[in-house]
Amino acid sequence: MCSMKICSLASLLLLFLLLGTVHALPVYAAEAWSLLGADSDAPLSMAQRREIARDLTVRLQTLRSRVPLQAPNEAEAVRQQLASLGDLTLASEQRGRFFLSLPYQHYQLVELLDGASAELDCIEGAHNEAAEHTCWARLATIYLSEERLGLGISTLRAAKRLPRDDDLPRAAQDPRVWYSEFGRGILRRIITPWLAAQAAVPQAIGDNP
Repeated sequence: MCSMKICSLASLLLLFLLLGTVHALPVYAAEAWSLLGADSDAPLSMAQRREIARDLTVRLQTLRSRVPLQAPNEAEAVRQQLASLGDLTLASEQRGRFFLSLPYQHYQLVELLDGASAELDCIEGAHNEAAEHTCWARLATIYLSEERLGLGISTLRAAKRLPRDDDLPRAAQDPRVWYSEFGRGILRRIITPWLAAQAAVPQAIGDNP
């Protein structure tokens, strides 16, 4: 049996090996990898958060650029089907086939990736910390949708609409791993420290004579 510290370090090393990035460990605190820091819950400065957002944007765009555009008529058919779902029984076979279909999985994967991109733009353009952290919270929700991401990617790969992991640039490989890890990192390193600081402000004011 390994000690807790050794096991933790081994788990983190395994994650980097899975992502093929052992040679690219964080060299400055504001890379997206700093979200995975196992031994720190320290809050990040605004400059660090913005640098992380820019790093995440590059990684996201690398993956998004490999997802082909969906034919407009196919996307429209999906939207029409979504609008009519109320006419189908929740557990109906037809409804299940629709959600597992290639057109829907292509549509929802694009929506997922474009939604994350919009939140990263929101972070970059936020004029105050409350607005910025709201964008981070929505981004974390998207990043933690690993089941949607995984099913969309596997469906497109089976249909030859998306390259295999080995044929993707390194920054876009194994998204089912790094999406969820970055989502949890956003919650732990960005959102939770900020909420804790906001909660402490009224207490500090109340303690003043």
